[in-house]
Amino acid sequence: MLKQRGPDQRLDRALLDAIDRAADGPGEGRGYYIVRGSLEPLEERQYYLRDDVVAAMFVQPALEDAAGTDQ
Repeated sequence: MLKQRGPDQRLDRALLDAIDRAADGPGEGRGYYIVRGSLEPLEERQYYLRDDVVAAMFVQPALEDAAGTDQ
């Protein structure tokens, strides 16, 4: 679902929970996302993937990989 929505998506509660579960529990995925905008009030925070996480997830394959050549 992350890749379908694209690199600049706002993370909803379900995605935050999924990232946390994958990272071993509640709050453990916080190294993968950041808050943009105001930190207060807590319920209005907007979470996004960190830029380095986006770069790793949405990297374009090399031309050789796209061509399907095996060497």
